[in-house]
Amino acid sequence: MPKEFSRNCRVSELIRRELSDILRREINEPSWGLLTLTAVTMPPDLKTAQVFISLLGGITPAAQVLRHLNNRAGVLRYQLSQRLTLRITPRLQFQYDDSIEQGNRMCTLINSLVAPKTDDHE
Repeated sequence: MPKEFSRNCRVSELIRRELSDILRREINEPSWGLLTLTAVTMPPDLKTAQVFISLLGGITPAAQVLRHLNNRAGVLRYQLSQRLTLRITPRLQFQYDDSIEQGNRMCTLINSLVAPKTDDHE
């Protein structure tokens, strides 16, 4: 019977939490807006971590933010290794997660379809 939460899930969540704290302390770029780590996924060998980010309210393009984060991935990996007691600290790969933007677009579309009807007969 599998465990409720696998080691992979626990390590992914730990990395997401610690990396969020590192980025909050180290990165001070108001032009990025609100940077959120939405998820971290890892293969069973735990050697790489796909870090998904979302951006809200910034003026810097997501591609530029991703380029900056991926260029600093080695430094961030080192800082992560100082906080975690893992045998191997995974290599970090940042990717953009547009699910929040898609959700906002869907809500806008739904709201426009369900707009209150005005009663002209009164």
